[in-house]
Amino acid sequence: MKRCFFHLLLFFYCQGIQAQLLIPFLGQNGKYGFADEQGQVIHAPVFDDVVEPFAENTIAVDCHKNREPVRLFRSGLVVPNPRLQMGRVLTVLNVGFNNILIDSFDHLVAMRVGTTFRIIDLRAEGKTVETFQEDYLNLPRWAKTPGFSLSNGSDFRFQHGLLKVFRSDGRVNFVDKNLREILSKDVAAGFVADEQHLVVAESDGRFGVVDRSGKVLIAPVFKNLEPSGLAGLFIGNKSQGSVIENKACGLVRTDGAIVLDTVYSDIEKVDGAELLLVRKGRKTGLYDLKGHLIEPIEAEYIYNQNFGFLISKWPNGEGMNLINRHGKRLFAQNAAEITPIKLANSLFFKVKSQGWTTILDTAMMVLARDSVENLDLIDTNPFLFMVRKNVSQSRLVSIQDAAGKIIVENKFDGLWSPQGWPDGLRFTYLNNLKGISDRHFNQILPPIFEEIALEEGRLDTFIWAKKKGEALYVPYDKKGKRRSDIDNAPAPRQESAQRVIGKMQSIPGGGNMATMFDGAQIRWPDSLDGQRPWATFRSSSAGALVIGFDPKTITAVLDHRFRNLLPPGFGVPENSADEQVLERFQQFGLLVIKKLPEVKPIAQPTPKPSPKPAEPIKNEPESVIADTPPPELVFSEEFSPSSRSSINTPATGAACGVIDWQGKWILEPKIGVEFLVLSPFLIAEFPAGARSSSHTLYEKGLRLHRVQQDEKGYLETNWLGRDRFSVHEGNTMRIG
Repeated sequence: MKRCFFHLLLFFYCQGIQAQLLIPFLGQNGKYGFADEQGQVIHAPVFDDVVEPFAENTIAVDCHKNREPVRLFRSGLVVPNPRLQMGRVLTVLNVGFNNILIDSFDHLVAMRVGTTFRIIDLRAEGKTVETFQEDYLNLPRWAKTPGFSLSNGSDFRFQHGLLKVFRSDGRVNFVDKNLREILSKDVAAGFVADEQHLVVAESDGRFGVVDRSGKVLIAPVFKNLEPSGLAGLFIGNKSQGSVIENKACGLVRTDGAIVLDTVYSDIEKVDGAELLLVRKGRKTGLYDLKGHLIEPIEAEYIYNQNFGFLISKWPNGEGMNLINRHGKRLFAQNAAEITPIKLANSLFFKVKSQGWTTILDTAMMVLARDSVENLDLIDTNPFLFMVRKNVSQSRLVSIQDAAGKIIVENKFDGLWSPQGWPDGLRFTYLNNLKGISDRHFNQILPPIFEEIALEEGRLDTFIWAKKKGEALYVPYDKKGKRRSDIDNAPAPRQESAQRVIGKMQSIPGGGNMATMFDGAQIRWPDSLDGQRPWATFRSSSAGALVIGFDPKTITAVLDHRFRNLLPPGFGVPENSADEQVLERFQQFGLLVIKKLPEVKPIAQPTPKPSPKPAEPIKNEPESVIADTPPPELVFSEEFSPSSRSSINTPATGAACGVIDWQGKWILEPKIGVEFLVLSPFLIAEFPAGARSSSHTLYEKGLRLHRVQQDEKGYLETNWLGRDRFSVHEGNTMRIG
């Protein structure tokens, strides 16, 4: 017995421990079991093989018992796992409407087994329910009921505490969180309607409603049934086609009472109000949920405006009105025109009536009123309005506040304040040309440009502008200062490495000009023609790009001045320790590189003998970066683009190292290893060809290097909880 316990590397910094850590140990009987960190035996040593540890977020592990494959759960439940065909263990969540999480069922787990899913109750000695997946595409149209797929990737979902299960013959039933079947017999179709009700059917035209005990509440006599938005009310026979021609829709209550007879074209619940939009032919009216008529079915249309408001319009020029959530008309006389204004996550209304234009909020408070051609709300903090008078004489507008004070007068003929622009920048218009002002209407760029675009999401805010008749887009900062000139360059196009390259513009006659994030203009090297950035990392002051023909054919690593950062004879592998190198670089700014294999001369008649593996490279000089970029990138013979693709089939014994985004060595090259960047401060070292799986225990060769922190060096370990280092979660752990 070499060891009783394996050395483990686990990290608990800044994370809640969901369950205790269980460590595999070898018992005196030659079997393996699990103990906690205090050495107390939790699971007796009855398993045949070495198994992975139970980290605090591990639900189950696969192993062998009596030479048969089994799945061991943290609770101690052992489930046969023939030929290890079970998929990964999925947590079981409970969601409500719009897939919003209600809670989770910790006593349930789910797994894919072949073509089925198996749900196991860990409390009840492994009580199991099996469900096939719904063959949705081959179902008849009437049986395609609402719902979502069984598995949502990393979890498994009940809805309102119920799960629809599918039999091998396609019929369905429902189970609750105790895996108890709801229906006494399977049905042809159905879905969970709300917290208390299920819609079920035996065939087309035989839909009804049952409660959670399986009791029939609405007889199965409807062509289809849909929830109305209020528990206990269902819309029956709602048309799936034209709501004008089909007149068969009604409203039914779960006590069997018909609230609205099935004679309407369509019925729709009003958001934020206990009202129903009811259509009959080409006319619309309003009912409440008890079936009382609120507005006769006479309106040309009634629009639901959220916030519980509706805008109604009557035919033959009878005008428009506002209706609140209680079904009350808000204007004594109809208005000529009502327009909703949604601004700053709030709702306002522009109302035109009898020569006046009024801006109202949802409390019907008058914010502005004037006898003008047009009056528009353009800002809410503070309230600002754009006023246009005498359109026949002049299109110029003025800006005034809520007190009527004029802020700007006759400077432009239009204004637009896009939501989300930094510092409140606004578009200004004059004679069909565009400009930019700040939130206080101070001019940033005069309205003399044909096209203006903002480089959104940038801290330094590029504004791209082009004058009419010119092919040139010119970059400006958010204060209107012109950045470096671009010589003779037409319309810009977006680059994938946008954090380092702002815009790339084609140069007439060939070639490209790049505008960098700091405004510098640099010609794209002709030696990289046809290649593009595949990964990038940017700091607050500089950055680097990985360039190639495709992600598997990388030719250079450039800084933000297009100087090559790769040491001579090295290239970028697609994978290292079975992880994509470029994803790690984009996240952490550290790049794994490998020594390229020597290229055999083309004219060589016979191959040379294989060279002996090189010794680890010591004191490799850092990459030299010139003060000015050369017109062409210069590569060594080993690093020619024609030989580059071989790096993606790593040679045995190839030297592997790690550089940062400035081209400096973080870990010098070493033969026979794979490096995996875990964070800006931690790099794992694996034996060459190894995978960085959290399920693997290493006898030797696994190290964790401290980098870019005060304390340097490495730790020897046998196992790495790699799920602690997620690229997507942005983990930046360090070891103290």
